[in-house]
Amino acid sequence: MRPSPYPRRSAECGSHTLVDGETGDVIAHADHHGEYCGGDVLGYIGY
Repeated sequence: MRPSPYPRRSAECGSHTLVDGETGDVIAHADHHGEYCGGDVLGYIGY
C-alpha cells in the first residue's frame, strides 16, 4: 500500500500530533484544546 501524501494525526503520549504521511516528520503538536498552531503548519511548508 502506498503511503498517503496527506498529513495524518497520530496518538503520541496521549496527545495528537500532525505528522507528514509521506516522510513521517512531525508538523505540529496539538495544544490543550486539541488545536494546531497555524504558524507551525505554515513554517513546515516553508511560508
